[in-house]
Amino acid sequence: MKFLAAPLVICATLSQALTLPTSPLSTRDIDVKETTNKLMFYTTLDDFERAQRAAEPKELKWGTFGCLGSVFPVGREDFTRCCWRKDFGYNNFKEQQRFTDNARNCVLKQFELDMAGECEKKGTLAKLACKIVGGLYMEAAVLLEGKGAGECKPEPDLLVPRKEEVQLLPE
Repeated sequence: MKFLAAPLVICATLSQALTLPTSPLSTRDIDVKETTNKLMFYTTLDDFERAQRAAEPKELKWGTFGCLGSVFPVGREDFTRCCWRKDFGYNNFKEQQRFTDNARNCVLKQFELDMAGECEKKGTLAKLACKIVGGLYMEAAVLLEGKGAGECKPEPDLLVPRKEEVQLLPE
């Protein structure tokens, strides 16, 4: 009887150990697509940067070109964090096989919102200059891809950028 009890206790212990998450954001605990959407569209740029620097959750792709070292080395504008998030969106939507034209448009819209948000932190004249440079970054991102930026539409599998009143330049 003691011979049977020991293997049962070991099996029960192993079974419990295998079902415990190894980290707060283990693969069992996160929905990769939902987490990508939240980090892409519903997280502040500061919180996104913290996640990006920690490369958490590990299941997501965190590589970035960081604006290719700055497309336009003009002014004192630093849109690196905005570029990190744009690259994150592109990389993860591609990895998850949902990089449609609409997803691309939504990522570009968030890129524009992020740059506009960075510009809003500045004084009046600096804000205008920042928005002009941000507009150039946006145009470069669109031109480098060989496609125009279109409208971002809600889809069942894609959350869309939060609505903001802030924009780089009037349309």
